[in-house]
Amino acid sequence: MRRVLPLTLLVVLAPSTTAGSPGGVIGKVLGGVRVEEVFLDSGDTPARWKLRTPKGIFLLKPPEGDRPLASTDFEEVRWGDGEHQLVGRSAFGPGQPNRVVGYAVPRLPSSIEVVHEDSADGPAVRLLPIASWTLPREGVDLGARVDLSHAIDYRQQNVEYDRTVVYQWRVPFPGVPGFYDLTDVEVTPPRTRTLTSRTVTFGDAFAVVLDSTHYDLRQSPTEGATYSWTLTEVSASTSGHLLAVVRVDHAPPAFFRWPRVAQPVYGLDGDGNPVVLETCGAFVCLPLTVPLMRTFPEGLLLWAVVDLTDGRVLAKTADDQIAITVHVAEEAPSWATPTRSPTPVVYRHTFERRQGKPDAPDSTTDLGWGGEFLRTWDAGAFATQTELTLNVGAAEAVAGWLRAELQLGLRQLGFLQATPGAGPATATFAFGDPGPTQMTLRVTTPASPGISLGAFLDEAVRARPAPGAERLVFVGDGIVVGQGEWSGVLVWDAPNGPATGLLALPVGPESGRLSLGSATSKVAVVSDFARAGGYVVPLDGTGAPRFVPDPDGLFFLEVLAPRYLYDVRRERFVRPVVGSDGVLLQATALPRVLRDGPGGPIGDYHAIRLP
Repeated sequence: MRRVLPLTLLVVLAPSTTAGSPGGVIGKVLGGVRVEEVFLDSGDTPARWKLRTPKGIFLLKPPEGDRPLASTDFEEVRWGDGEHQLVGRSAFGPGQPNRVVGYAVPRLPSSIEVVHEDSADGPAVRLLPIASWTLPREGVDLGARVDLSHAIDYRQQNVEYDRTVVYQWRVPFPGVPGFYDLTDVEVTPPRTRTLTSRTVTFGDAFAVVLDSTHYDLRQSPTEGATYSWTLTEVSASTSGHLLAVVRVDHAPPAFFRWPRVAQPVYGLDGDGNPVVLETCGAFVCLPLTVPLMRTFPEGLLLWAVVDLTDGRVLAKTADDQIAITVHVAEEAPSWATPTRSPTPVVYRHTFERRQGKPDAPDSTTDLGWGGEFLRTWDAGAFATQTELTLNVGAAEAVAGWLRAELQLGLRQLGFLQATPGAGPATATFAFGDPGPTQMTLRVTTPASPGISLGAFLDEAVRARPAPGAERLVFVGDGIVVGQGEWSGVLVWDAPNGPATGLLALPVGPESGRLSLGSATSKVAVVSDFARAGGYVVPLDGTGAPRFVPDPDGLFFLEVLAPRYLYDVRRERFVRPVVGSDGVLLQATALPRVLRDGPGGPIGDYHAIRLP
């Protein structure tokens, strides 16, 4: 196991100078801190929000009314940037309250102890109002416009040739009746013909607006779905402004609703005229068609931090204009895969020529058109080879999807590398009469251009509190050329600061996709469940990420401002230390455990300074 140096914490331990309290806080050194928790007590009906401190567990009451806050009021309650702030988020979506509310926890003068009152259900804290926000009917415009365009160039090619069967008049012996004898089969060089060619275009253009209609459409996409947004995090700045971290994803409609055009597949009739082919069942024949169908982008569109109080976008990961252009070349049938439906057919125009009879002129009879299938070529001799280049390929251009500094940070992790294109591919098939007149068709699939491998910012958390400007921590996934899938950590000082890649690991048997935990302006915790541990990642350039083994993948480790590591199972600050068995999370004597003992409900925690 590699040696991992311990992370320096702002925690100082010393022998207690007070009887009965070993390992106490040295207040003169640290000023002292206490941890508090807000959690949803699912043992109540309905489940109610409560505040947990070393002194007790308190119901939370709104500024008006005596009914404690419950899960029916807020789906989430968490701490804000300020030490006394709580922020609640209601359910969002059509017909939901769509509210975010900020409160202050009242404290006794010159103390961090909460002001509480008695109630029939136990002690309760009546919260003080800070701010309230309800999603406006017109929504909140993120200032991002998206233009999606999709064009399909379709072509159907035909392979044709003429086949003439030659009969020569023959009299085997004088006085014996003559007859026409099959002496030759003549074929012309195969030729190609375009039976149909067209371009089909699709497109959308829309503004990204946070409204109730588009909330979490990924769960139930509608016919007109284009994007979906969710609130991943709510908070409050130290000045009392309500903040939200918003994730916006592409949200295509259900597959059966994707726009498409039914393109007929043509063949030739007996006279050589193009006709629409049919597919027949027991009672009915229907035109044979192939769908020319647009596709939709999927996955992340952008992340944004929004000041809900001012209705202002503080930062977003994309530019104001996002353009995604797809250009596809398609054709049917697919000559490179003759077994795929609709099956490619080579059409031959057959003639019969009779010649050499003394008392009759030579004559040629048109026997009409017919079809034959391609067959496997045995690499034997052939008379004629015909070249056919397929009309296939795709190109995608994306502009504005990710700010330049974020792209630079991802490249630091090895993502967004360009890959060389694939060369052309060929396949050869035989048709016509076996033997010296056998013909072959060499089908070429064009070369594909090189592409820039994508990367996605799958998870994001906001540093609490923000170090002046907003600081966002991301986990991104992408493909590293020649090394497969990787997962990495990126920090961005938004909106105009740099983005820095901090950690990148291959996704494989020894390491899985990283998962973000909590983050302050100084430190983030990242879980690596595949390795039964995780990383403590400094965000301010004070050191390298440190791996810490933990059977629970650091799931129970919270980082509290400014850089305390807090184990919610033991309700103690911990520090990684190097021992004989590797790196361990060593518990300290700080802080005081919360009421009702260690290992309490897992809610949202913060550290508050003692006066």
